[in-house]
Amino acid sequence: MATDHYFSAEPGKPEVRKPLTVELDGQLRTLTTSNGIFSPDGIDKGTAVLLADVPPPPAEGNLLDIGCGWGPSR
Repeated sequence: MATDHYFSAEPGKPEVRKPLTVELDGQLRTLTTSNGIFSPDGIDKGTAVLLADVPPPPAEGNLLDIGCGWGPSR
């Protein structure tokens, strides 16, 4: 298993960014992902199961998603 991440000081491979279109909360979203992150090609099955049942975030305040790949949310 590779140990490089997008934040590695000297990654073993160059960064490769690519567009990704996914459906989140009933809307198509186009975003950019990069190698070195978790599940750069789409929503993994575990995250899809969690997103299906997670309550919506509060209307006000801050929400931090850190260390979760490209950060799909509801």
